Amino acid sequence: MAGSARAERLRFLWLRAALVLAAVGAVLAVGIVGISLWCAVALAVLVGWIIASVLYVTTPVVFGRVVGFLATLAAAIALIFDGGWKWFAALPLGVGAFLLGYRWRGTRAVDAIPRDRTLVPFSFDDGDRLVDTLDAVWGSTRDGGPRHGLRAAHSHGSVARGTWKRDGECGAAPANVPLFNCAEGSVVARFSNFTGDIRRDDNRRVPHGLALELQARHEASFNMVLVDIRRFPVATKEDFVALTNCTGARGFRRLWGFATLLLTGRTSIAALVGSRSLRRVDSYAQRTYHGLNTFYCKLDGKKVPVRYLVRPVDPGAAAVQPATAARTRLDDELQARLRSGSPVCFDVELVLGQRRRGTNLSADRVRDPMWWWGRSKKSRRLCTVTLDQFVATGDRDGFLFQPFVVPEGIQPSDDEILSARRTAYATSYLRRCPLDEVSQ
Repeated sequence: MAGSARAERLRFLWLRAALVLAAVGAVLAVGIVGISLWCAVALAVLVGWIIASVLYVTTPVVFGRVVGFLATLAAAIALIFDGGWKWFAALPLGVGAFLLGYRWRGTRAVDAIPRDRTLVPFSFDDGDRLVDTLDAVWGSTRDGGPRHGLRAAHSHGSVARGTWKRDGECGAAPANVPLFNCAEGSVVARFSNFTGDIRRDDNRRVPHGLALELQARHEASFNMVLVDIRRFPVATKEDFVALTNCTGARGFRRLWGFATLLLTGRTSIAALVGSRSLRRVDSYAQRTYHGLNTFYCKLDGKKVPVRYLVRPVDPGAAAVQPATAARTRLDDELQARLRSGSPVCFDVELVLGQRRRGTNLSADRVRDPMWWWGRSKKSRRLCTVTLDQFVATGDRDGFLFQPFVVPEGIQPSDDEILSARRTAYATSYLRRCPLDEVSQ
């Protein structure tokens, strides 16, 4: 919390630049005037802390600490040693400059092609490139590929239908959203596991997804795409490509890839841990699902950044599964629950991206899906979803849940991962449901 508060105070670019210039100026001035040993050590530590704090605003904490330590080492050498020894300060400065350059290049080398040439360069369609990245791990979804007809990720899912309803306990709906002029409507939900394996396996400890489509008569639908994890592992599509390549690698190459992403600040330990499911899940109905991307809407007369949150309502124990359940236990549990007459209920909430004083979070916090907004953030209940009908589907279903399908009054943020989903979802859909089949 202390680090987050410090980052909020340093959210202005001019302030961060002023601090860096002040730190550099202090080292140069003291180097000319001279200072005692312990004062030199204290100043070097202060310089490293300032650099780490400045980088913490826009990069993960590991990257900031590494570069901050290098800045401390360089400042200490420059202040403590005399004569030609001072030039050794260039070594940690050079390493720090290399890391900064590698991060800059690594998140923006949009036309780089990996050695195995499994990815399409950015100069081609971005959707194809991102989907091919996932295909390099689990198999191609192109026509004739081993996974043709499946989604690139979250390949296997369970679909249910039901209703959504607003009642007296719901907060004020976002302004200018015609959908919520209605008190209730229908809903389609798809539960899924993250992996894209050809064979379904509900036993794996992986993130689980929930996609909702809220509908009302004569109104535009409202799509929500959520997962039961609190953080996305990366913040840019280029980092997602690199992370996916690490996932598909084996042995030392995989470990080295993750270590490189961590040390160059393209991900963080908190994001990697927070994007994993660490325990076995017994039921889709017992999970809390988070929308990791940010949208804007007007609440109480003010434009506010929001994220979706879907909480289970009295889920109870997992339903008794059929004796034949093996690798489809979550699907079987959902079917058994609904067919026994026990509906699955969730509260749909909007988490407000505001500080305690009511001001909006900084743009860096809003657009970064690696940051969890925390328990202290305010939320507003939007509606209650009740699912009571299981929909039998094959692996190749015609449902498409697009995060950008939102009603008037809801606006997407400039989150790069959210933008990348626009083309990737459409590409994956057209591969499994070709346009000539959709139009028939």
